[in-house]
Amino acid sequence: VYGIPQAINTGDTLFTRSRLALHRLTDLGFSDAKVLRLMRLYDETCLRLCEGQYIDIWASEHDETMSVELYFDMIGRKTAALISASIEAGALLATDDEHVIGRYRAFGWALGIAFQLNDDLLGIWGAEHSTGKEPTDLARHKKTLPVIYAFEHATPADRARLDALYRNGAPTALEVEEAVAILERSGARDYTRDEARRYRDRAIGELDGEPVLSCLMFAVQAADRKIRTVEGLSQGAALHPIQESFVEHHAIQCGFCTPGFLTLAVGALERQPAIGEGELVEILSTNLCRCTGDEN
Repeated sequence: VYGIPQAINTGDTLFTRSRLALHRLTDLGFSDAKVLRLMRLYDETCLRLCEGQYIDIWASEHDETMSVELYFDMIGRKTAALISASIEAGALLATDDEHVIGRYRAFGWALGIAFQLNDDLLGIWGAEHSTGKEPTDLARHKKTLPVIYAFEHATPADRARLDALYRNGAPTALEVEEAVAILERSGARDYTRDEARRYRDRAIGELDGEPVLSCLMFAVQAADRKIRTVEGLSQGAALHPIQESFVEHHAIQCGFCTPGFLTLAVGALERQPAIGEGELVEILSTNLCRCTGDEN
C-alpha cells in the first residue's frame, strides 16, 4: 500500500524498537552484563536468520534444487535459530547456571528443526479443517524437505515428471495430486515424519533429569521422559540430606514452593558440589513462592 521504500523503513524501525526493548530489562533489575549478553544473542540470531534467508532466496531464484543437507543447514539458521534463541533468552533471565542455559539452548534448536519439518508435512498433507491452513506448498512450488528428498531418491522417471510439474506455472488439482503420489512413492513423507520425530525426541531428551522452567515446557512434552519429583529424592523412609537440612533449619512455610526449592537445590549441587552461596541463591530465586520473605 505504501510502497517498498516505506516498507523497508518500517522494518528498520521495528528492528530498532526491538533492540530498545532489551534495554528495558535494566529497569526491571537485570544486570548490565546480562542485558549485554542478551543483546549479543539477539544480534547473533539476527545474523543467522539473514544467512538462512539468503540460502532460501537463492534457492527460490534458481532452478537447481538444494540438497537435503543444505536444507537442514538453512532451517537450522532460520526456524531453529529463532526458537533456540527465544528459549535461551528465557533461560538466561531465569538463571546463571550455564549448564541449564546450554541444555535449554540445545532443546530449542532441536525443537525448531522438528517444528519446521512438521510444518513441511502440513504444507503438503495437512487437513485444512484441523489446521486452518490450506496445504498449498506444491501448488506454490515450495521446495520443502519432502520435495527435496524426492528429487534425490525418486526413480529417474518420477524425478523427471516431478521436475516437469514444478516447471508448470499453474498446476491443476490433478497435477498436484500426481506430485503428492510421487513424493509418497519416494518415501519422502515417511522420511520427513521420522526426522521430525527424531528431532522432537532429541529436544525433549535435553531436559531428561534436569530441573525445567515450567513457563517454557508444556506438560504433554514430558510424556515418556525421565522425571524426578520431590518424592523421588528420599530413599524409602530416609530423607535426602537436603530435605533433612530444610527440616532442621525450618525452611518451610506453606509448602507451596518447597518441592521446587528442594529439587532445584539437589540438581544444582549434583552438577556443581562446590557451588557458591550467591550462585545457589540465584538459582533458587527462579522458583515460584507464594509466601515470600523466608530468610532461612
